[in-house]
Amino acid sequence: MSTNEQRCRLRSKLSAAKHDNLPLDKVYLQKGTQQLERQVAELQAKTRSNAFNKKEAIKAFNNANTNGTMDYNSLSELRKCHAMAINAENNQKLELKDKRIVLRSMKFRLQELSKKNKKAAQNKENSTDKKTEIPTTKATLESYKCEDNTEMISITKLKSEADNAKRPLVFAGTDPGLCTLSTTARLTMERYEYHIKLYNPFNPLQGNGCEDDCIDMNLNDHFLEVDEDTAMEPDATIRDVVQQRDSLSVPVLLTGAAGTGFGSRLKGHLKRGGSRIKADHHQHALLGMTNEYRSSQTCVGCYGPIMRQKASRASSKGERSVNGASLCMNIECPPYRAGQATQNRDIQAAMCIALAGASLLLTGETLHPFTRYSATIRKLTRIFASHTVFQCVVIVLNGVVLGTSTTNDVWYTFIVYAVGSCIVAMINMYFGIRCQRNFNKGLKPHVQWSPFKKKLGNLAKSKDSEMPLIDDMRYVPSSGPIDDDFIDVKIDKNGKPSIEHHQSN
Repeated sequence: MSTNEQRCRLRSKLSAAKHDNLPLDKVYLQKGTQQLERQVAELQAKTRSNAFNKKEAIKAFNNANTNGTMDYNSLSELRKCHAMAINAENNQKLELKDKRIVLRSMKFRLQELSKKNKKAAQNKENSTDKKTEIPTTKATLESYKCEDNTEMISITKLKSEADNAKRPLVFAGTDPGLCTLSTTARLTMERYEYHIKLYNPFNPLQGNGCEDDCIDMNLNDHFLEVDEDTAMEPDATIRDVVQQRDSLSVPVLLTGAAGTGFGSRLKGHLKRGGSRIKADHHQHALLGMTNEYRSSQTCVGCYGPIMRQKASRASSKGERSVNGASLCMNIECPPYRAGQATQNRDIQAAMCIALAGASLLLTGETLHPFTRYSATIRKLTRIFASHTVFQCVVIVLNGVVLGTSTTNDVWYTFIVYAVGSCIVAMINMYFGIRCQRNFNKGLKPHVQWSPFKKKLGNLAKSKDSEMPLIDDMRYVPSSGPIDDDFIDVKIDKNGKPSIEHHQSN
């Protein structure tokens, strides 16, 4: 076979392999590739054996020619055998090339098929992941009695429907209780806005005049007016009266998510289970399981750290902390200035849970004091880390300056500069690390630590003891109704506040 014929045959095989003449079945391709691999191996072995036989025949032919021991007939037969061996070797090489081309094309098709299968599997997984995503619980005015995590609840539609129906949205935080029974604290929208103002004190003044911040009680200021037509129908009259006595507010209850451990001990106190609280609440209102991070460590007035009071007992020599009370020592805190620095631990924690859950439901973000991993904390961590690295670089450079200084230079200048800057850098690193540890521990009371005095004086004196209460954090057991007490703060002409307590029937 000539070289042109061989080239034409190879081109035809290659074109057939490139086109869609081969099947795309994965099983058939795998079996075909395995069979072709075996055939290629057999052909390679045959070509090796033929090449060895051809070499042996050539050696015998050369020896016979040199010695002259063979006649003409035997030499002609040997030449014919040699030519046949060469032709067989060429045919085997061509067949081997053809099968290698087909094998290469089938492997390429097999790779393409495996890639397509992988992409199809990935798309299927992505589609299943999208289908298995947990949907957001969307509460409405018709069906808002449900239970879910606060992060998975949307009250946008509920709030708009309540505003259209002129029904106020009321939040309530429930703490399982550590020293007392489980406590529920009420948080209206007016109180929520007031606490947000306390959280962000840098608000522009809207006017110099005094504004009436009293809480409306939604009570009728006149007797019930009954028409004659309605009076003729007792059932309709009773229905109208009952509807007027129904609660106009839409309650949203927020319960701490960490209070479901029954029988567990916490600092010697028996912690009650929260499963019964959830079962009672979600039957009557929207229940959101809220993260109670720092709820018992944050003041509701200044959002600063609180302390536990110390008490000495005759039986024990040392002091013991009172876990049932929360004490705020910030002299600029409104409860501190009003003489209400000490609060019940469970009531204060319930109000913090209500603030954290309400801020998450209304704005989509939890207030910074109640967030475990917020953007502000991460930013402060990066700032302190970069500051510490910078101080370390300063110390290293000063060490290099001291090491490279010679006697010809003004030696005391370098020494004073290097030693002084090293001392300043170490002091900065110390304060930076201490501040970072305070943030990591949740702004504990040792934020008020002083490097010169062990105790800061004049922290227990109140400046304005006649200021009214900023919040009514009375509590009731969670098994009963939510606290409906109101406090109206009024200011007379002389500027003195007066407090009036009201209690709804």
